[in-house]
Amino acid sequence: MPLYVFICPECAIEIEERRSVEAVDDPLACPLCGMPCQRQMTFASFFTRRSEMPPPIENAPRRTHPANCVCCASPSKGSAI
Repeated sequence: MPLYVFICPECAIEIEERRSVEAVDDPLACPLCGMPCQRQMTFASFFTRRSEMPPPIENAPRRTHPANCVCCASPSKGSAI
């Protein structure tokens, strides 16, 4: 199943979800605020040889989620799930 990326316009969190091609247009609610998320355009990358892989991006900016983010919370940290 393909992996789709959704963004919550209210919380600005990024959510990855595997779903069938038939379910691609089904709505997804944000796990924090319940607002509908927007599906983002993503591109698949395929490499046949290690030499064709691009070099790693150093110092790439990373998105950070709020401290109470349910998608990042681990069970050992008292997840809200």
